[in-house]
Amino acid sequence: MRAVKQLGISAAVLLGAGAALAANDTPGSGVLTAFLKFGEGIPKQWSLAAFAIAALVLIISMIVVKPSVGAQKLVWVFAGAITLLGLVPIIVSALSGSSAASIYRIRVTVVSPEKMPVEDAKVWSTIGGEAKKVGGGWEFDVPAANRPADGKLTVFAEQSNAFTAGEKEIVLGADAGIAIAATVQLEKVKSAHVRGHVQDASGKTLGGAQVMVEGYAGEMIATSDNGGFDLPAHAASGQHVLVHVQKDGYITSRFSHLAGGDDPLVVELQKK
Repeated sequence: MRAVKQLGISAAVLLGAGAALAANDTPGSGVLTAFLKFGEGIPKQWSLAAFAIAALVLIISMIVVKPSVGAQKLVWVFAGAITLLGLVPIIVSALSGSSAASIYRIRVTVVSPEKMPVEDAKVWSTIGGEAKKVGGGWEFDVPAANRPADGKLTVFAEQSNAFTAGEKEIVLGADAGIAIAATVQLEKVKSAHVRGHVQDASGKTLGGAQVMVEGYAGEMIATSDNGGFDLPAHAASGQHVLVHVQKDGYITSRFSHLAGGDDPLVVELQKK
């Protein structure tokens, strides 16, 4: 009975130590993290097996073998050690639940304009939190302390090589620890502009030249007195667009240029 009492005290100490870690350590750092990782590395089936092994050792040793008093102590110590090890996954599970309660876990799925899953997007949010790549998407772990007063945050995603981007507003409830799923659908980015100026072969600027982006004749504009123009490109920054330029007495020309680029398009018209 004394050994059983000692085993109970040891278990209580282990539980108390785990509770102290949870109360004094921050999730994701320090001793608590090391303890959680250790416990998570122990298969759950081993936790159950540990109790069965301990009971089996005691039954065989005490009833079948009937050891001496000294040997009995060793048996109890061995059984106690196995039992305590079996308690570790249970304690870790409880601590993980406690830690999770202070963290919002947001699972983000990104889909293309055709609603097909996208795996190579860049994902971020308005309140930080590193986006971890997981199977089928991304995951944010946002501490409850970072929750905005109105509970709202926005998740952004972009696929630069496809010139697409999207965003999704999420409302975090008062209670953390509940998984939140969000889907961000990407759309073609068309917010960039194309700008530049028109000149003749001698470098003289040409005001009044007609400029338009191919496919958007209704948005044709005339260059200013200094030959300048600025048009919606209907494309993403870095995407090529075709610009048509015409002026009476000059040969109508078409130029390819990067939308939203730092370098303006310099259009040189040749006289007819």
